[in-house]
Amino acid sequence: MSHTGLIRPAVEQVFPGIYRMELPLPWELETVNVYLVRLEEGFLLVDSGIGTADCFEAMRSGLDGLGVGFRDVRQIFLTHFHPDHAGLAARIQKLSGASLWMHSKEMEALRVIGEPEKASAAGDAALNAAGVPPELHLRIRKVLAEIRVDARELLANRFVSGGESIPTALGSLEVISTPGHSPGHVCLYQRERQIFFSGDHILPEITPNISWLEDEDPLSDYLSSLRRVGELEMELVLPAHGQPFRGHRGWTQRTIGHHEERCARIRE
Repeated sequence: MSHTGLIRPAVEQVFPGIYRMELPLPWELETVNVYLVRLEEGFLLVDSGIGTADCFEAMRSGLDGLGVGFRDVRQIFLTHFHPDHAGLAARIQKLSGASLWMHSKEMEALRVIGEPEKASAAGDAALNAAGVPPELHLRIRKVLAEIRVDARELLANRFVSGGESIPTALGSLEVISTPGHSPGHVCLYQRERQIFFSGDHILPEITPNISWLEDEDPLSDYLSSLRRVGELEMELVLPAHGQPFRGHRGWTQRTIGHHEERCARIRE
């Protein structure tokens, strides 16, 4: 049953001019964070939530609570294409007229997912080669089919690759390329205030899923991205799932060690 009109998301100011909205997910993770960043006029929305009625109403309720309308959203920035991050982007873009920023590799991934025969053939071959049990294979295919429902054709106004800047009322946000969790995952970094919008690159309670991609090496990309991010100075990490946190260097070192240990076990 939908709870349309009754959903009150957790909304908090995590830093002057930055608001976190915790939106509902129909998955085990339960919630996803999106962030509003004050611009000189209006707001930047970092990620959009999943394309469900409950998530949309939670977004509307959260904006209402802040006295913000959809027309006040001037820019949408997607850290990556996964449905809990991009599912509502097209709808919000239509309501707001906002410009949409994302990595071109994420748009390409959306296009491939929208071609189920091609995507299924490659995925099935990989699962079979890896010896995935039939019952787990079916579960994976079911989840992928659900994701395809949310694979909407987004109309990006700007493709980023890393190094671009977005002016805000807090100063410029720098786009940081962090492939691994997805092929074109990107984060945002406010260098002077040492604030990092980490998307799914760094998460406080779990290690991000590293997907299999044909003819690519996502784990190597992810570990390289982690090492680069570990060199940045961060006072506050704003993740897509879980609470904002500090101590990113310890997290990156533990996660790199975790993957190295797992790879060593595989080699053995």
